[in-house]
Amino acid sequence: MTVTLDDMRVIAYHEAGHAVVAWSLGVLIKELRIGPNGGICKHALTVSPLLDPELMGKGDWMKVEKQALILLAGEVAEQIGGQMAELAGYGELAELCNYAHDASSESIVPGSDREELRELVQLAFGDLGPHAVEWIDRTEAKATDIVMDHWSRVCALSNALLNKNVLCGTEAIQVIELTE
Repeated sequence: MTVTLDDMRVIAYHEAGHAVVAWSLGVLIKELRIGPNGGICKHALTVSPLLDPELMGKGDWMKVEKQALILLAGEVAEQIGGQMAELAGYGELAELCNYAHDASSESIVPGSDREELRELVQLAFGDLGPHAVEWIDRTEAKATDIVMDHWSRVCALSNALLNKNVLCGTEAIQVIELTE
C-alpha cells in the first residue's frame, strides 16, 4: 500500500491534536513522530495502574481527565480536519480524515488510543457502565472544544510534522507557542 501525502496529513493531524491538547493542559511534550505506519505523541503525564476508584482524590481525577482528553484529541483532530477539508473542497482528504476518525473511535486494538481510554476509564470507574460512558461523552466534548480553540496550532504543528516527521518536545512546543 502506498502512503500518500494526504494519508500522512491525517496522521499528522492526529498526533498534533494529542500534542496541542497536552500542551494546553500544561503537560510536557517529549516527542512527536509520524511515519507510514502511524505516529506517536510522547508526553510526561502518567496515571498509576494501581488507582483504586474508592480511594481516588481530586488530584487523581484531574490526571485521569487530562489523560482522557489527550487520548481523545487525536481522533477529534481527525474529525475536525475532515470537516475543514470538506468545507475547503478537498473531498479526498475529507474522506481520509472521516475514515481515520471512524477507525480510531471504534478501535479495540491493543495499544490504540481507544483501548487505552477504555482501560483508563475501567481503572477509574471500576467498570464501563452508564456513568462512565456519560463521563467519556462529556470529556470528548471538552476535547473537541480544546482542539477547536487551538485549531491553528494543530494545523501549524501538523505541517511541521509533515516537514520533519520527528519533532523533539522543545521543537513542538516552539511551533505551538509561536502560532496564534
